[in-house]
Amino acid sequence: MPDSKKIIGILILSFCAVFLAVYHTIFTGQSILGHEGTMWYGSFHYYVESLLDGHFPYWDPALMTGTYFYPNLSFLGLLDPTVLVVTLLIALFKLSLLTGYLIFYIARLVIFGVGAYFLFHHVSKSRISAVLAAGILVLAQAPQYLRQPGALYAAFLTPLILFFVLRFFEDPKGPKRYLFIAAAVLMLGISMNVYIPAYELFNLTAFLIVLFLTRIASAR
Repeated sequence: MPDSKKIIGILILSFCAVFLAVYHTIFTGQSILGHEGTMWYGSFHYYVESLLDGHFPYWDPALMTGTYFYPNLSFLGLLDPTVLVVTLLIALFKLSLLTGYLIFYIARLVIFGVGAYFLFHHVSKSRISAVLAAGILVLAQAPQYLRQPGALYAAFLTPLILFFVLRFFEDPKGPKRYLFIAAAVLMLGISMNVYIPAYELFNLTAFLIVLFLTRIASAR
């Protein structure tokens, strides 16, 4: 029987190959992100440029005739560690801001896929099934995301949030209960902005209903 690690490696490489075959022109500079994928670049550029100059830009003069950065409509708030990590990469490796924006954009899709893997793996107990499901989900979301970020841009942490909520309710008195609920709350805070409260509450409510119906969680 083939080694599961080899199968997982082949699946990951296959998904990456498909993604690069379809979207390679974005990485080679022959094409750019479409629609809202490009629209948010101005905010990103101003925000990161300000950080590199040594000050926090609490106000974005280029977005909607001026608006504050957190919470805001561009999802690039001061408390988003994804942007801060990319800013560090730009500073260390002297990357262009456009290259940094592409890394930032793709990173959120990868984080979404990783979160989906953890959630699927915990439910299915199968690493191969989880990788397969997460890979298909990422490829299915990619065409829409690379054109218009939409809900995924706002909720790229949702699979991880649901994973930690599930872990908490499975053992609400366990030794790691505070770690799980703290991780869920922290990620909710990171993703919180103008649109997210209603969106995340809907997701969490639906998810909790399933947990109670399947008796994973108890009201006692």
